[in-house]
Amino acid sequence: MKTCSVCKVEKDEIEFSRDASRKTGRSPRCKVCERARHAKWKADNPEKVREYKAKWQADNPEKVREYTAKWSVAHPEKVRECQTRWKANNPEKVRAYEIKRRADNPEAKRIRQARWREGLSDRCVAEYLGLPNPPPELIELKREQLKMLRASRQLRQAIKEKQNE
Repeated sequence: MKTCSVCKVEKDEIEFSRDASRKTGRSPRCKVCERARHAKWKADNPEKVREYKAKWQADNPEKVREYTAKWSVAHPEKVRECQTRWKANNPEKVRAYEIKRRADNPEAKRIRQARWREGLSDRCVAEYLGLPNPPPELIELKREQLKMLRASRQLRQAIKEKQNE
């Protein structure tokens, strides 16, 4: 048994961290008091904590990447929230990125739009309807109508090609 020098409570030695520089081989403060002392130091020295974190991250990029990847997979809603907040706070950077991306790949927009129309997603069909929140039944009916229009267009095209032969 050992007494903590801070809280003065007698505890098992296992409640004290190891400290090879001490005669007993254990810290004079219990783990609970040591955690409280460390938390207070961090609160009193935010700049030093920030500097230490930045240095550690610069020295350990692989560990940072690994940790970030695991965290992102475990917290997708928080990732989306952070991304949304960043985009809202940095509209000029978002705009510059979009302009560069479009300039680098001009064909992508046409391909993306074509895929979107072909898939007839609920959003796409709602846009055809021109209504903000159409009921699901109406979306389904419009989707069927669009499929029939596409099929009839293809038939007409095939008939014209056959006549031109």
